[in-house]
Amino acid sequence: MSMIGFGADGVVAAALTVTSVNATTSTLSTITAPATINAGDVLVLFDTALGSGLPTNVVPSGFTQIVTYTSTEVRNTVSYKIAAGTEDGSTITGMNGDVANDKVMLRIVPSAAVATVTVGSLTSQITDADPTAQNCTASAGVVPLVVCGWYTADANISGATRTFSPAQDAEVNSSVYCYVKYKIYNSSPADTSVDLNDTGFNNAISSFYLQVA
Repeated sequence: MSMIGFGADGVVAAALTVTSVNATTSTLSTITAPATINAGDVLVLFDTALGSGLPTNVVPSGFTQIVTYTSTEVRNTVSYKIAAGTEDGSTITGMNGDVANDKVMLRIVPSAAVATVTVGSLTSQITDADPTAQNCTASAGVVPLVVCGWYTADANISGATRTFSPAQDAEVNSSVYCYVKYKIYNSSPADTSVDLNDTGFNNAISSFYLQVA
């Protein structure tokens, strides 16, 4: 669990929590960051690109790659950044597939500035068959943390079964081909099942948790 510490003046410091998450989306090679970003927020970019060949990987300046995984013509990349507080409404350049692009950016808002981010229980797959269900073992993490599940495919997955259990706090989509679900845990994090049924080609899922301190 998160520990309560003492400041230099001997006053007990409140435990860090995640207070909210908000998002922006794009179907271009760029995405606009949220309008209000504080130093110590965490920005998470989910970036998928479809090309006539395999799109070139792009991790935006200042971001750290969490994972990139591919088929012959699709690349999915997730990256994060601890915000400097100067990113409000800025244009961030990601991948540029010559067929299609989808991007979701989450802004994780903490009760105080985050100094470190730890990625846990990362699993990713892309397949033309039915993806293997994933179990994000968030119960092994230290709160506060945010569990994320990412679902993409070549087909319209608006009506597909996008499993996320226990249920998400919210779901964000940039199009009918790209969805992100997340759940905030400030106490008692639970293992989370993430799955997508076979919808055609390039069915992809990724799951992980982000532990912040």
